[in-house]
Amino acid sequence: MRRGLTLVLLLALVAVPAQAADWTDVLRPTGELQVRSALSLAQYEALGLSDLRSSDVFVYRAALGLAADYEGRLSGLVQLFYEEGRNEPLDLEQAWIKLRYRGPFVSFGRMYLPYGGLRTFGVEDPIVHRMTRSRRTAAFVGWQCRYVDFAAGAFNGEIDDVDQNDDLIDTISAGLAVRPLAMFEGLDLELGGYYLSDALEVDEFFQGLVDPRNAPYDKQVPGYGGFIWGRVDPLNILGIGFGAQYVTTGEFDERDYLDAKGEKTAVWALDAELALFVFNSLRIGGRYETIEGWDFLQAAGPPDVSPTGYRRYGGFIGASAFHDQLDVALEYLAGEDFSGDRTGLAQFNVKLTF
Repeated sequence: MRRGLTLVLLLALVAVPAQAADWTDVLRPTGELQVRSALSLAQYEALGLSDLRSSDVFVYRAALGLAADYEGRLSGLVQLFYEEGRNEPLDLEQAWIKLRYRGPFVSFGRMYLPYGGLRTFGVEDPIVHRMTRSRRTAAFVGWQCRYVDFAAGAFNGEIDDVDQNDDLIDTISAGLAVRPLAMFEGLDLELGGYYLSDALEVDEFFQGLVDPRNAPYDKQVPGYGGFIWGRVDPLNILGIGFGAQYVTTGEFDERDYLDAKGEKTAVWALDAELALFVFNSLRIGGRYETIEGWDFLQAAGPPDVSPTGYRRYGGFIGASAFHDQLDVALEYLAGEDFSGDRTGLAQFNVKLTF
């Protein structure tokens, strides 16, 4: 199915530019390469276990694709990617087409849902990103202009109710982003919110929570949240960047999802960041994030997140060059769960985009 979709979209992206005077004005390669060095430490004081240390140098992410934009009315992207630790060494990341007339647009294909604000000034992906990052094959309608981005769409969810014999388009996603200062140079501010009718329809994060063979899944639990992101740097000499993101699920009922306490519970996460920019390239800052509501998961969920809740905090320094196509950053994050176990993660990241 994915191969067929990729072939159809690739042919569409190539066929339309073929009618243009110069296809090089329409088609362009796109890609990203991140190479990372990491040193981690885990101290399991609550369990009385020995400290665990590890270090590695690895390709964190590599992506290569083909993007098209024909007179602002027809655009698309086909992109493959690799991420360290994934089950598939190479996967289809995106394959979509967008039809747009001024503000309104229609898009369809495999794409990232408008669920969560996937940005950070640092290196490590915030927990909010991991709770919301989702790629699905979907259809969306929306409005896009200088001040507003809005999209709403639907797709056939990968997780279905076990007591219903259906395979339907039954999951809804929507997102809104507003940029009230878009008319001012050097003053960037974006805020908005997002919604997903089934919070479990995300990439990998909730894997292990619901297994239709072993646990009941009688209703969808929604996910929703909001974000604010800004940067004040009118003279490109000294600026400030800030951001905050919040996401929460609805309540997981004990009749549908068994937790450790036999109670209703929700999972929520918060990320906050602050950065100082010097000459528009050097950045120094700090970040804090926390997640709670994992008590019902027991051993399921990401290995670096304790079932009792988790927080981490730290700082970063980075620099960009060549119109932000090259970025180098160093970050350290200290973490602790509510039982006293501690973690530490130092990472050096080199990122090239084109």
